[in-house]
Amino acid sequence: MSDQNKATLVKANLAITQGEYEEFLSYCIEDTEWTFLGDKTLKGKEAVRQYMAEAYTDPLMQKIRYLDKLIDELAKGKAMEKILRQ
Repeated sequence: MSDQNKATLVKANLAITQGEYEEFLSYCIEDTEWTFLGDKTLKGKEAVRQYMAEAYTDPLMQKIRYLDKLIDELAKGKAMEKILRQ
């Protein structure tokens, strides 16, 4: 990966952590695809925008997604201590 691409990725990730979702989306192309391994793939900038609105702004949805992922990892046989250290 080039230094320029790394810098762009850092800026995009920083935008997410700061809650600047539209800024993050400015780094995405219209037909972007965001894949959640073992789960789903969001197709298109609008799908990513909708996901972020639900997942990142609604505290209850954040907790539900966290618990859902926790249950998935436990179902795979991973130890709770190992999951929580990730």
